[in-house]
Amino acid sequence: MFPEQKRLLDKEGTLIKKIKNVLPIFFTLFIGFSLIFIQAPKAEAHSTLIETTPEKMEVTDSSPKFLELRFNEPIEQDLADITIYDWNAKPVISKQSVGGEKRSKVLHINLPNLKQGTYTVQWSVVSLDGHPVSGSYMFAVGKETKGGAESIKSKDGSSIPLLVAPRTIVEILLLIGGGLYWFHLLAKRKKFVEQDILPKKVKLISSFILLLGTILELLIYTLSLPDGLFQTIIHGRWDLLIHFPFIVMVAVQLLLIILLFIPEMVEAWYLVIWFLLVIIPAFGGHVWGMEHPYIAAVPRIIHQLSIALWVGALSYLVIYLIRNKLFSKEKLSTTFRSFFVKNVLTASIMVIISGIIMVILQTGWSTVITEWGNWSTILFVKIFLVVLMLLFALYQTLKWKKIGRFSTPRILRIEWLIALVIIFLGVWLSQSAYPIPSKTYNSVLTSGQEKVQVKIAKLQAGDQKMTLTFPASENHAPDRVQVSMEMPKHGMKSGPFIATLKKDGVYQVELPFTMSGTWDMTIQAEYTEMESKEWKDQVFVNLSRNE
Repeated sequence: MFPEQKRLLDKEGTLIKKIKNVLPIFFTLFIGFSLIFIQAPKAEAHSTLIETTPEKMEVTDSSPKFLELRFNEPIEQDLADITIYDWNAKPVISKQSVGGEKRSKVLHINLPNLKQGTYTVQWSVVSLDGHPVSGSYMFAVGKETKGGAESIKSKDGSSIPLLVAPRTIVEILLLIGGGLYWFHLLAKRKKFVEQDILPKKVKLISSFILLLGTILELLIYTLSLPDGLFQTIIHGRWDLLIHFPFIVMVAVQLLLIILLFIPEMVEAWYLVIWFLLVIIPAFGGHVWGMEHPYIAAVPRIIHQLSIALWVGALSYLVIYLIRNKLFSKEKLSTTFRSFFVKNVLTASIMVIISGIIMVILQTGWSTVITEWGNWSTILFVKIFLVVLMLLFALYQTLKWKKIGRFSTPRILRIEWLIALVIIFLGVWLSQSAYPIPSKTYNSVLTSGQEKVQVKIAKLQAGDQKMTLTFPASENHAPDRVQVSMEMPKHGMKSGPFIATLKKDGVYQVELPFTMSGTWDMTIQAEYTEMESKEWKDQVFVNLSRNE
């Protein structure tokens, strides 16, 4: 081997070692933040237990013949688990895959003869959004005894903290990988560089971390699902997969990563694969719980692409400076500075604009302030860090322009690390309960010549009051007004609910919106001297404050 070749190989080995030495810092940083935010709640419309037989904390005179759990939404009977423990934490009865109807709001199981004492019911179901939900409560037969619920620990959400680390690492690698690939191609076309920016070994290590991280995401999420889920799906219930969008998302991500490993493909192949990999996280988090998910996904996609380009450009400059220090003393040209600043500025502007639109579509800025919580705190920390990055970038650009060379590598590395923290906070925002805006419904509905003004003070899950105002006319005053609600997509019906006359032409009725989503609302009015009238409309109901 020639001395010059040996020198270059030694320097490339030094570069690889430096990159490897940085990885433990990232892992420590992410684990530390996981511990800080470990209590952040999930924010999707989950199944909620609303009624039990026997009731919570009830002391029955004799052994109950059956146990019933009633939920706010239909749940998959095949995926429901119920276990009853006695006061010594010994399982008395365990029913997995309750059976019966495929989807029902009520779980019903017959009970054996229970002895006197306190019992704990532990249940686990799957929400319509695919998230596993579990809980427990106590009742007693004859006389209360010590033990019971104190001896049983619920496993609800136990896998969520474990999922944060691989999700964050995978998303960081996706954003850096995609952004670095795009920025490098742009730089090559501008003739700023001819060779690959990363050594093959580093690419290989990063690819395997990405692959293993994705597999780990899938495995950890699987641990939170009910026992027997995949057996149930394999035995013909393929329709259940639509209730688990995260599984579908990660499965597609895994397939794309495998396709990324195919060598010697045309450039367009890798461009498309990286594009899809970067935008995949946009379809997770809260997007499917919003009124118009596909519209809401657009700014999220732009947000992902813009972050990728921004952090990819920073990564490119960091690696370029390291390689330049090791292999040559070439200065970055003025044209490169202009090219770099233009791309970073465009990406940062798009990050800010898309972020503002995302908050407006998801909750609203006034709601973020008035309903302050964990989500608002994380959001404003993220905003502060973005502003800090922009200030660092401005300072470095002005100094770069003034002295004619890049002279702030340490600040650049700090800016790059801040970008990684921002990505981590973005992952937590997608998993944290966000503040719900208080929307109202106020509309005039028409049926033939008849009109009715309908008002609902809060379009939120829970019991909400509806006011119906009919035109003031003796000949058109309805004798009876009733309201029915339906969610055909989920097989749910409620009502009819009879409205109460409050004053001439004004009726009120309380409607139990048992879950968030789009409801078909039907108002019927019966008259003495004319045909009954019917008005229909759709309303979108948000999560309640405590969901």
